[in-house]
Amino acid sequence: MSAQPEPLYLPDPHDIYLASGEHQSVSKFPDVPEEGAVYFTPPSLIGTSSFDELPLAVQREGYKRSSDLYRAVGVAAGQTVGAVRQDLAEVKNNLVESQAKVAESEEALELARIDPVTGLKNGLAFKEEYYNTFNRSEHPGLVYLDLEGLRRANRVPQNPLAEEEHLRAGHHAVGDAYLRAVAQSIKRATRVGDEVYRSGERSDEIIIVIPETDLDGIRDLMARLKVLSTEAIEPLNLPENVYPGLSIGGAVKQSDEDTADIVKARADAHCEEEKRIRYDRLERETGLNLRSK
Repeated sequence: MSAQPEPLYLPDPHDIYLASGEHQSVSKFPDVPEEGAVYFTPPSLIGTSSFDELPLAVQREGYKRSSDLYRAVGVAAGQTVGAVRQDLAEVKNNLVESQAKVAESEEALELARIDPVTGLKNGLAFKEEYYNTFNRSEHPGLVYLDLEGLRRANRVPQNPLAEEEHLRAGHHAVGDAYLRAVAQSIKRATRVGDEVYRSGERSDEIIIVIPETDLDGIRDLMARLKVLSTEAIEPLNLPENVYPGLSIGGAVKQSDEDTADIVKARADAHCEEEKRIRYDRLERETGLNLRSK
């Protein structure tokens, strides 16, 4: 009789093949080893590199496969059970690392859609979401807001004697404080389900998308925005020559002919008209050309 293969180390019952007699059968590892039994790696498994090949290799050797014996773990290329377990541990570690990388990528994608100053969604998110929201809603609406005086706020010089931190820092710290205050007031004015974006097309532009509304709902929202934004801006103590304030315009889908672009353009046009009227009044009162500043 040919020499028997080298016995393995003491295995887990489910990770080993038991050969007895002329090596014609395979059974579950017994609680008490049979007399004369040899626990081994079948010769045909030497060089087997894939777990998927193990059952076929066993069949070629004339052994029966036991479903309660053979699981995802196999013994290949003369490896001990311990070596196989080490390989599986490495696979698990690689899986954990891959999952962590996926999570990091998802977080990076989410951050790429957020405006870092206000915490609102940005122009990229608006382009991705607006048309989907419009097409799945029956009566969608949109509101444009223009923050007047933002560029002038960004040019406010440092004032070391000011109590407010943003005024002591000056320049973009003032504009950022202005933006954040207005963004917070908009969040208070909107409902759950409404989405607010800092557009990105113009730094002083904010857009609100309302999935379901009507003209009265748009008018009520714009009135709340006026009141809450004024309340939010006052504590900033912005210099008088900033002339802060909001121009607002809104529109609603009123018929099947109103596409997402038509509603968007209508809201933008209403906002621009209110902005023109506001600047006409300010320039008459101050004698300044504020549109170019």
